[in-house]
Amino acid sequence: MRRNFNLRKRKTNKLNIIDTKNLILSISLIILLIICTILLIIWNTNSSSLESFAKSNEDFYDLNSEIPFSINKIILYSSATANAKTINFSFGRLDISQFCDIGIYLNKLDAASNKAIKSVYIDNISIDKPNIGEAYLYKKNADDLGNSSFSEEAIITDRIDYNVVTSDDVNNNNYEISSNGSTPIAIGYYNKNVKENYILYLEDLELDGTLLKDALIPLSDLNSRVSFTLNIITDNDEHYLCNISFDIPLEDEDGTIYNSGYITEQIDEKNISKFIRIK
Repeated sequence: MRRNFNLRKRKTNKLNIIDTKNLILSISLIILLIICTILLIIWNTNSSSLESFAKSNEDFYDLNSEIPFSINKIILYSSATANAKTINFSFGRLDISQFCDIGIYLNKLDAASNKAIKSVYIDNISIDKPNIGEAYLYKKNADDLGNSSFSEEAIITDRIDYNVVTSDDVNNNNYEISSNGSTPIAIGYYNKNVKENYILYLEDLELDGTLLKDALIPLSDLNSRVSFTLNIITDNDEHYLCNISFDIPLEDEDGTIYNSGYITEQIDEKNISKFIRIK
């Protein structure tokens, strides 16, 4: 009797082992099926993404195979100026500000390109704020490049649009540029009131960068970087843009703005980003 009981027990144990193995096998197959399904989905997604990426690259290449626009140079005119608050006989009380005028010179459009500029604007403006003063970009007339002409009304808050004319004879006092790109695009940087109520004897007055030295303003407190996007749209609605950025110059190979009072820096074409077409 006991022997039969043991036999039945061994058979039951054996069946339990077989059922457990079958269960493990089934679970493993299900997991494998899930993994294969996930991998298939990922592969299909990646395949679609790669095809889309390849198509985007192809479209971008087609759009940018021939770029009619390029920047020949950017000239920066850096100095300082002051507004007199009061004048008393031999001395004045001044608010000192720093400025940098920016002239962007395009290479003139080739007549064979059959393209003309319809509109020009600057946006995506960013200024790394200096430690002292209040820095702005403002509308600038090309005739005033190198001369401080800041006014509160000219501050650019979002973007600046230029007036495009079909003649080389432009009115630089009306923010005009020629449709063939032969005239400079001007914009101004102004760091307002880096020193207020500074007293200076009028016989020593020089309205240039030497004011910064006289007022003991550290050049390191004036460090700033400006960036913006130059947009050009042609008469057939092609849209080109160029991202521009540079440090406001405070020194050159001859010394600092302290000594010379005025610095002119030229950024050549090889150091300027290229235009790209986005439409």
